[in-house]
Amino acid sequence: MSSGSIKVETLMNSLHRIHEVSLIAFFSISMVAIGFALTILAPPLLNILETGAFSLRLSFFKTSLEKHVDVAIMGVFLLVTGLTIFVQMVDEELHEGLSKLAELIPEFNTSVKLVQYMKLGIAISTIGLVAMVIGGFNHVVTALMLALTGIALALSCTTRNRDSDYCESVPFQVRLLIGGLLIMFGIASFTTSRVFPFTVLTIITGGLLTIISGIGFSILLAGFDKAFESPTLWIASLMSLTVVLLPISFLMLYLELPEIVMKMYGNCRT
Repeated sequence: MSSGSIKVETLMNSLHRIHEVSLIAFFSISMVAIGFALTILAPPLLNILETGAFSLRLSFFKTSLEKHVDVAIMGVFLLVTGLTIFVQMVDEELHEGLSKLAELIPEFNTSVKLVQYMKLGIAISTIGLVAMVIGGFNHVVTALMLALTGIALALSCTTRNRDSDYCESVPFQVRLLIGGLLIMFGIASFTTSRVFPFTVLTIITGGLLTIISGIGFSILLAGFDKAFESPTLWIASLMSLTVVLLPISFLMLYLELPEIVMKMYGNCRT
């Protein structure tokens, strides 16, 4: 088998692997997005509809959360379920496929490394939001959640999996910085008995990491358009920049990859 044939076969396998997990990524990230909406937006909106009052103060959000804790719990359930599905069924397969692709097309290297921040960003935002809900009832548990998450993040990759794509793409300095921030947020929550400012900062930190991964995914999809002449993926790359529409970008990738593979098969035969 020639070197060119091996490269084409590897490329096909990478695209097939990415295609398989793209649909699951669409559903899992959509669940996370809906969970965020139910937890952050739904309780205040329901409170506004019931009372007609509105305030930007954290006390208003806390009151709304306490009155509609059932909605928030439903949101947290969707958050945790979506994150679990993403971590267990999407993350490893997606990055393995992307890494193989980057080996064949070096221009994808930077964007693939940025996409590695997606799991970390979603996980930190989810933990921050869950800690916020719990903090409405017990600030000690929230402080422990933030501090323990920070310690786990700072120590990750120090004992095992040092050669994994995640450990290579997310430098030790970044893990230590974010882990240190979360530890500080946990200590501050415990000493001040105030959880909302620090959980909000945790959510923002995770959101920034998710934005970074969204930029990487956008660059990746734009590279797909350039390499495989797929205008649909160029549109998807613009949508992924918004982060909110990131699930739609995965769905468009899922729908478009079979066309790309068929086009490549046709080119190989001719």
